[in-house]
Amino acid sequence: MAVRLLRVNILAPITVQSSIDARLDAVEAYERVEIGIVVHAELINTEEKYRSIKGALRTLKKIDLDKLVASLTTSEPRTSTTPGAASFRVRQMLDLRSVIRSLPTIATALQGCRSQLLQVIAEMVSDERIARIDERISDTLNQDANVAKGLAGLASLNSKVFAVRANYDRLLDVARETYKENVGDILDLCKSLASDHELPFTPTFVESAGGFWLTVRKDEVRGDLPRGCINVSSKGAKWKFTTLELKKRNSRMKDSLDETLLMSDRVIQTLVGEIIGDIGALYKASEAADTSWNRVHDALLSRLSNDDDPERSLSTFSNEMAATAMILRTRLATDKSLVLIDELGRGTSPQEGIGISHAIAEELIHRKALSRPVDYIESLPVRREAHGRFLG
Repeated sequence: MAVRLLRVNILAPITVQSSIDARLDAVEAYERVEIGIVVHAELINTEEKYRSIKGALRTLKKIDLDKLVASLTTSEPRTSTTPGAASFRVRQMLDLRSVIRSLPTIATALQGCRSQLLQVIAEMVSDERIARIDERISDTLNQDANVAKGLAGLASLNSKVFAVRANYDRLLDVARETYKENVGDILDLCKSLASDHELPFTPTFVESAGGFWLTVRKDEVRGDLPRGCINVSSKGAKWKFTTLELKKRNSRMKDSLDETLLMSDRVIQTLVGEIIGDIGALYKASEAADTSWNRVHDALLSRLSNDDDPERSLSTFSNEMAATAMILRTRLATDKSLVLIDELGRGTSPQEGIGISHAIAEELIHRKALSRPVDYIESLPVRREAHGRFLG
């Protein structure tokens, strides 16, 4: 979602001065007085506030709220006919639960903000309908089920299998119990094979490859793999394979898994019908998520290449200084310019580089240009702290 919003703002930047000022009021590190109005730089000047808001937003890092809300509200209210579609629907509801749970935390983190934009966002994510949606979801979904970042393989699959609360649907409970028994049978078979062949076989779940496979390190096997191992492939330092019996048990597990997901999807569809009346609150929360800021620059000035220039008989250092001088000497950089400099002072010795870099930094600070240099000089951050428009 953030990538899409950034792309939209780059291709079609905001040009209304009042909207730009409101966003700068919230995020930029400066304070000025204009017509008696003090502009507060809350997010950067108040580190505690910045960290609390950043922490509250961490849950939403991998969730595209716009697409999630659109998918839930525009799809036809009917149960899925394929296990893959059912699995996707269950995953969507778990994502929605993560969003709903994070919104009160965001509202709390925004309390006390003086920026008008942040106050509006806090109001938008404090809609009373969000609590009603949370209550209905909590009545239906298992509190421990989640699809948080880091879950993969069998853990990710089980989060969807056991997403619906126990005792909510008796038939679903029976289907899940059958699935658990089938998984247990597979793990028992893997232990039995490892014991019979006296080899450290490890069961590995690969959903896209049909279920469980066996792996073993190549240095643990003397000679060929035991008889009965089929579909053998090499995966780095390990052998990956299966057996006929394991394939049969995978097939039984897949049947029970598909039935469980399809039954879970019917519960999810009912839940969507219950919360659809309050879904407008999520549209407001989605609008609040668009908090990126843009400044209208009169020029974009850069010095990004570290190559020499044989055509002008310039070394790497001379070429670097010529480009930098063009920015500074010709007065191109103003207080409305954006200046990007890569590897500041890299083309000369460390001692000279320190002096040159500090001189350039001081001049850019004097010009009040919004500058973003990339450098290797440890003392240069002092200049950054001295002026909020000189960003590292």
